[in-house]
Amino acid sequence: MALAPGLARKVKKVLETSLESPEILSCLRSLSEFYPENTPEARRGLRRSVEQHGLSINREYLTASLKAQVALRAVDGQLERLLGSCDVISSALERTRERTGELLRETASLDGEIASIEEKQQIVQTFAVDFQLTDEDVAALEGTVTGTSTGTDTTSDSNQIDTKFFTALTRARTIHGNCKRLLRTHHQRAGLELMDQVRVARFPNPGTLFANTTLTFPLAQSQMSSYQEKAHERLCRWVQRECRSLAEEDGGEDVDETLTRAMTALKHRPTLFKYCVEEVARTRHNALFRRFITALTKGGPGGVPKAMEHQQSDPVRFVGDMLAWLHQAVCGERELVGALLGGTDGGDDGADDGNDDQNIHGAGGNKNRVDETTETLHGPSSAVETSSPEAETNASEVLDRILDGIKRPFRVRVDQALTGQSGESEIVRYKLAGLFSFYGSILQKICGDGGSLVSTLKECHALALDAFEQTVALRAERLVKHPPVVNDDLSAPDCVLETTRRVVELLSATQVSSSAFEVDDTTGEPIAVTSVRAMLVPVATACELSAETLVSDASYESTHENKHPRYAKRAFLVNCFGGLLKPLREFPDAAGFVSDFDTKADTLLHEMARTEAHALLRRVGLLEIRQVAGLYSSARVRDVGTANSHEQSAGTGNSHQQLSTTMSKDPALRLATVGASLDALVEAVGASDEQVPSFDLVRDPARRATARTAYAGEIIEAFTTTYAALLAPGNGYDLNEVKRAVTHGPGALSTLLGGV
Repeated sequence: MALAPGLARKVKKVLETSLESPEILSCLRSLSEFYPENTPEARRGLRRSVEQHGLSINREYLTASLKAQVALRAVDGQLERLLGSCDVISSALERTRERTGELLRETASLDGEIASIEEKQQIVQTFAVDFQLTDEDVAALEGTVTGTSTGTDTTSDSNQIDTKFFTALTRARTIHGNCKRLLRTHHQRAGLELMDQVRVARFPNPGTLFANTTLTFPLAQSQMSSYQEKAHERLCRWVQRECRSLAEEDGGEDVDETLTRAMTALKHRPTLFKYCVEEVARTRHNALFRRFITALTKGGPGGVPKAMEHQQSDPVRFVGDMLAWLHQAVCGERELVGALLGGTDGGDDGADDGNDDQNIHGAGGNKNRVDETTETLHGPSSAVETSSPEAETNASEVLDRILDGIKRPFRVRVDQALTGQSGESEIVRYKLAGLFSFYGSILQKICGDGGSLVSTLKECHALALDAFEQTVALRAERLVKHPPVVNDDLSAPDCVLETTRRVVELLSATQVSSSAFEVDDTTGEPIAVTSVRAMLVPVATACELSAETLVSDASYESTHENKHPRYAKRAFLVNCFGGLLKPLREFPDAAGFVSDFDTKADTLLHEMARTEAHALLRRVGLLEIRQVAGLYSSARVRDVGTANSHEQSAGTGNSHQQLSTTMSKDPALRLATVGASLDALVEAVGASDEQVPSFDLVRDPARRATARTAYAGEIIEAFTTTYAALLAPGNGYDLNEVKRAVTHGPGALSTLLGGV
């Protein structure tokens, strides 16, 4: 049976209601408190019970909130009274504001006037600092003492220059520059005040200080110039006195900073600065001359160190002591001159006066006028005054003038050292040239290329080298003109040993001096190499001339009485060359000469061995046989080389015709003759007391052994090549007959000479 739509909706709603939701559970718990029994009567009166329960709750709420309502009504009454009080206060404030408005306007006006006055006061104070000298500044410039306790000035002469003086001088320069720039502005009323109050630090009427007028203030500017001129003149006199006091000082001490600042400050006055520079040069010139003469003749205090002239017997030490003294003196003078003239203006000396311009504020009664004046005073130039280019004196020129006094006494003593020696004079002069070169390069770095003392050292260096070359040339001329006598034992003569000793001493001196790097302008070689050549070549030439007095190879056989063996000439030259080069091997500068003499000695040794070997071969008849056999061997080689060239065969036909026969058919090369010569060679070597000449006249054992080896090689080579020619198939000899004709083979001769 279908339900009514309304009922169906209610039923559906009830069925869809969830009994487990928190709201349902809360309602059920509240319902259970006043709905104890579930009876039909109770269910019919459920709505009434719920409404009664809600009514009771509302009544309880009203009862509980009654006190709060009473309190709220009390607060509302208090607020009403407070609003009334505020209205009363507002009315009172309005009446008070109307009464004090005039007072506030008057106070604001007074505050503006106070700010303007304070601004003007600051400008006036700044202007006074930048454009006026205080009493202390003027007293420092004029050298007077101001009595501050009684308020009076007590003037007395003062020769002292201190920091206060330089500070005051800097302020005077700054003010002088500021006045120049202020003249270009329209703020010129200040000049009127400065005319009357140059030394007062405040103005009586700040309000009218910067009014636009057409007045200028030349008096203030001229008074600043007067202060500066007097200060610079006083400073110049003080510097001259201080420079005179430096006359006897060593020059190596630190210069007083005050003197340095004074010289720097005087650069602003070129004329005064020039006077001071001349005074410095003059006093130091005289002092250095006296000190140099004292060091030469008297020495140090109490004779320590000794006078340098006591060492005149040793020119190298004497000149070295003078140069060392000059080096020390030049360094000291350079430091002194650099301290006096090399500094630049700075600090309190006035070169950076423009920095004080940052404290200059323009004048005026408002901000715009202050900015305008500041911009005018801070011009494009940051320095008030710079030193004149005429005052820029070159320190090297002043140093050169100071050192000019010692050139002449130094040069006189150098000339004495170069001309007053004999014997070892060339070595002494070479060492002196090295000293001049060494100290010249050092002093050139200190004094510059154009220094007169450096030029003097260069002249002395050239003179020493010229004297050295003249001495060497004179000694060489004497050697060539009068060659040494050959000793009986063919040893190197004394002139060789003496020259070698001198060369070794020269090279040793070169290694410890700067002359090793000097180059001869004529030859382009180092001076050391040129000098060694000038000393060695004449000795070698003299030895060769002496060797010509010995018996030559051509005349040896025809001479009946021979004091020396055949190889004496070459042995003598080998000994001479050995004596020259042996001590020179340890010096790199002499490497070329050692190589040349080694080559010459080796050539002489091989010629010596070859000559002795050829004498033996000639005696046994093998020398001619070897030469003829050599012609056949050479012809055979040419035939092989030109076998395919008809033109070359035709061109050499004549030579082939001379050797048209084979070697065995040549009468000079018969087997019996060749075999007899070979056997005679072996027997001659074996029968001799010495299979190889001892070459005892060659002093060097190594070279003597080289000559013996070369001799044995020549003998063995001659025997071996001749014997090989006999065995060659193309020469026409029968091998069996060769073996019968030649008793000894190459092995026998090698055995005899194998120990060499």
